[in-house]
Amino acid sequence: MKPVLIALILACGASSVARADCNRDANEMRLQGRIQEAAIILQKCLANEIGRVARSYLLLGLTHHDQGEYEDAIVDYTRAIDTVPDYATALTNRGLSHSLAGHHRAALADFQSAISLDPRSMNAYYYRGMLHRKRGRHDAALTDLASALSLADPQEQPYIQFERGLSLRDMGRREAAIAAFEAAIALAPNFADAYFSRALTYQKMKDTEAAIADYSRVIEIDPDNASAYYNRGLLYRKAGQDHLSVRDYDAALKLDPGFGRAYATRGFAYLLPVIPLILLLLV
Repeated sequence: MKPVLIALILACGASSVARADCNRDANEMRLQGRIQEAAIILQKCLANEIGRVARSYLLLGLTHHDQGEYEDAIVDYTRAIDTVPDYATALTNRGLSHSLAGHHRAALADFQSAISLDPRSMNAYYYRGMLHRKRGRHDAALTDLASALSLADPQEQPYIQFERGLSLRDMGRREAAIAAFEAAIALAPNFADAYFSRALTYQKMKDTEAAIADYSRVIEIDPDNASAYYNRGLLYRKAGQDHLSVRDYDAALKLDPGFGRAYATRGFAYLLPVIPLILLLLV
């Protein structure tokens, strides 16, 4: 799951007809001797043209980003920023690509620049919060995610709550993490990743029944989730329901034939009923 939170801030570029009209108008002003007015119109023409070029680089960067070509995306975002230095969206997007490419210092610098230019840049706070979490800086992550949450639209809030839950869980604050995942689910009832992460948290808390219920909900939403079947199978085995665990391991392997752990645990589940018989025969 990767939320689509990148937005284009600059409006669409003016049409070629509009650009031709502004040049024509400026030329008419010049011919009439209205030089200052002509210069103002031409400056606006150039600003529109420069903005259009910057947007084109931004869109090219987004195209590379969508294909996982983060280094190429960085090049295009840089061209957008070179064209319009205060382009906060391009700085935020470049920061995200830097982050995904492993350039963490460059990413943090870009996010900070974007926030300095636009203190209401929800995306910059959100992506910086994600990066802080991945680096284990959970207090900083929660601070940024709180800022993002205060600026987010309702459709963006579930993703931010989800990230909060991940940080809180990594900090060992499991009850708070559960509350954050519940907030995400309340806003987006089919948010499979939130159910999965809540299930993992319940699993760590040894609440087997709640974890099984959440993994079952994940499977309802995303029937191709091999990990949900596998994890539920582990819990069924722990609960002594080996027939259900084997069924889930089978499902996981059908979805992902290379799932090595599922082969091993399924084999162990097959073996368990046989062990007492072997011991009996040895007596």
